Amino acid sequence: MKIWTFDPGAVQTGLAYLTWYGQPVFSPSEMYWWQNSDIEDLYDDFLREDPAWRDVVIVEDFSHGGAFTLEAKKTIEIVGFLVRQLSRDGYTVVRRHKDKRLSGQSEAARLMAGTVAGLKKDPARKDAFSALAHSITYTREVEPR
Repeated sequence: MKIWTFDPGAVQTGLAYLTWYGQPVFSPSEMYWWQNSDIEDLYDDFLREDPAWRDVVIVEDFSHGGAFTLEAKKTIEIVGFLVRQLSRDGYTVVRRHKDKRLSGQSEAARLMAGTVAGLKKDPARKDAFSALAHSITYTREVEPR
């Protein structure tokens, strides 16, 4: 099974997948990631990968306690688009809180050949890094199928 994750960021949205065989160890050949500022292009990339109906699709949910900024508004719009479009296209969506990714960051950094600190600051990979971390932590919460 593949676990797909969309992680909306302030400027770009990350997309990652992880092929999961029910084992807790992953290799770089079992994952892939993208990042794009255009959610429609990124969604088209997702569809080109031919995801199966049995795959899990995760969307990081909006969670914000501060001022309502333009970035917050954009994130809400992206989450809304993804949840509605994925459902419309026949996928079941799992919405997750942003903090659920934290325990998977070390493994995601290893798979992306970087460090947690470096990837969190890397504008070309930070949202994809968060998406991959979400995929990893999700595997710890579900039973092998």
